[in-house]
Amino acid sequence: MKAAFLSSFTLEPLLHTGCDRKELHSTQNRLALPALYGKRSPGRLARRTLHSVLDADVKAQRSGPRKPNNGDTSDLEQPQSASALFVSEIVKIAGPDRGIFALNEFERDAIASQLARLEKKNPTKAPLCELESKLLGTWRLVYTDRMILGRRRALLYLTSSAKPGLVHLGEVTQQIHAPEKVPAQFHGAHVSETGRAENRVEFRVFGGIDGVYTVQAFYGADVSNSARVWIQGISSSLQPANFVSIMNEQRQQVLKELFDPTGYLDVTFLDDVYRVTRDEKGFVYLWERISTA
Repeated sequence: MKAAFLSSFTLEPLLHTGCDRKELHSTQNRLALPALYGKRSPGRLARRTLHSVLDADVKAQRSGPRKPNNGDTSDLEQPQSASALFVSEIVKIAGPDRGIFALNEFERDAIASQLARLEKKNPTKAPLCELESKLLGTWRLVYTDRMILGRRRALLYLTSSAKPGLVHLGEVTQQIHAPEKVPAQFHGAHVSETGRAENRVEFRVFGGIDGVYTVQAFYGADVSNSARVWIQGISSSLQPANFVSIMNEQRQQVLKELFDPTGYLDVTFLDDVYRVTRDEKGFVYLWERISTA
């Protein structure tokens, strides 16, 4: 099974051709998150909470930055963006395991609803036309609905944050490099700009061993679909040596199955901080930018 982690359900596809960009409406549109607890009507409590935050955000944008109480104007508070509000709600539901381990169906549906609303406000309709200005850099995985459960989780000794054990899954990051010519065919797809990307999956083993699984890949921007990118995995490696000794051949094969990015994915939301992608298997990934380098 393949998992695409590059620049990676369909509730409202945002697949557009060409490099036409349009600004969407402001955060004044009210958006709702279904309530997670209680017997009140579905979504009432969460809607009330989110609406009050959004209203405060809109008022702050109208009135401008607020001055600190101490009179120091050198550090003015800036209004939080609408995408940050959505992401904060998703993080609250997903928790520290980012959805990779067990969430119940209601929690996943609530996150899916939030992601769909975020995608409807996508400010970048042609993300591959914004490759160098918005996509390059390093991104951190915030949420995915691609779970690691059952046999695979057992083979890798993976434990959740709620139940510490032998192997803890750390940060999952992705670095997208500047375009260059690469020796890849991308399954016969017609692509324009191409380049390299690197995915890193960090592990912490009980006893203080830090391990990293790295996947090198090529990417290519689809010529006819400015939201689609093609990926070709080219190599993978484990480091350091004492971590490799823990991951035998069978476990390394599981890592390849889980983190092979080969295939295509669609960028369904992109702003200066967050990115949502959906791969050809239907899995969704929410990323946060941590560096532009």
